Amino acid sequence: MDLGEISQVEGCTFTTEELQQFHTYYKHSWSSAGLSSASVNERIRHFARKVDPTIDTSRLRAWLRTMGIVDSSEQSPDDLLYSRFASYDFAHSPGFSELLAEVYSTDSVSKYELDARMEKAKASYYNEHVEPLDYDE
Repeated sequence: MDLGEISQVEGCTFTTEELQQFHTYYKHSWSSAGLSSASVNERIRHFARKVDPTIDTSRLRAWLRTMGIVDSSEQSPDDLLYSRFASYDFAHSPGFSELLAEVYSTDSVSKYELDARMEKAKASYYNEHVEPLDYDE
């Protein structure tokens, strides 16, 4: 078994080295650094400057989002857009059911392919009827 990369959730893969860095960040003694009540942004800046300057802060943020540690006040505009998209109620959206015919147009596709088609159909609908969303991004 190759432990070079560990997949925590579908679509979000971190290397073993990154996970070690992220756990070091998570276990860091913020009170001894005078940051016990600091925001996540302040803690990330401190950690990248003083503790581990090799850490990729964008990947750290992705991991923090995966773990549910970054709240909406500290998410980027793109993260907030994705959160709105992910929580949108497609089941009760007028016209969305018509897109489902394209999703289920072939019988012999994998569950992964069906999931990808569904996600693309949702993104297309959301982009056209709710707010601009670039699916490829």
